[in-house]
Amino acid sequence: MDRPEYRLGVIAVRLEVDAVFVPSVEHVGEAEIPAELVAVVDVVTVWPEAAYARRADGALPDPSGPDEGAENRPGRGLPGRR
Repeated sequence: MDRPEYRLGVIAVRLEVDAVFVPSVEHVGEAEIPAELVAVVDVVTVWPEAAYARRADGALPDPSGPDEGAENRPGRGLPGRR
């Protein structure tokens, strides 16, 4: 059984990185970023543009999606961006 979220989590832990960038949610999960992955590393998706970050208190982000105002983040309006 292929589990890309597990493999990415293992690599992130071994390399001691704080965040990983992925093309989309579907790259590591079917409908959402797996909580098991966010528990070990922050995840940034390129499309749609969103960040799923661990909290300082260890709590995981709300699984309903990124924070409000994501459309106002830097990078919007640049050529080739939607």
